[in-house]
Amino acid sequence: MAPVPIGKTGWETTADELDEILALNVRGAFNTMRAVMPAMIAQCYGKIVNVGGTFGLHGARGPHAYSSSKWGLRGLTNSFAIEAGVHNVNVNCVEPGMVDGPRFREKVCAEMAARLNITLDEAARRHRRPDYALKAHFLRRRCLPTPCLFLASDVSRQITGVDLPVDGGWAAL
Repeated sequence: MAPVPIGKTGWETTADELDEILALNVRGAFNTMRAVMPAMIAQCYGKIVNVGGTFGLHGARGPHAYSSSKWGLRGLTNSFAIEAGVHNVNVNCVEPGMVDGPRFREKVCAEMAARLNITLDEAARRHRRPDYALKAHFLRRRCLPTPCLFLASDVSRQITGVDLPVDGGWAAL
């Protein structure tokens, strides 16, 4: 798979690049949900938690294909929730901000380090700086995967068809 075409304008993004991202983020989720639904329907119970992203909540300059795919995932999640609810299956989508993990370290920090000619450690420190974090996240910290655990648990039994931003307030800007 080719790298995500981040930083390109909509007219610079190729149709193949768009197709690859849509295949991963929309068709991949569709195929997964479609595969598990018969078993969930048979047992009259299930929890599906898709992982979107804050670029699926509003557009942004640069990640056109990625943003479009996350918008599509939101619609797909909502449609599955409507159809699956009568079978006691919850379908939700978490919209995380920057998650502190391998992708953050190996991709985001690496790209920033290369662009600014700084070390990976310096790039990670810059993402933690309060002035940068305040502009991007009111809570000044990166996300952890706990919202997925909540939505997969029985505590969330009355929640379905929801897009849950878990981004430290970034989507509120």
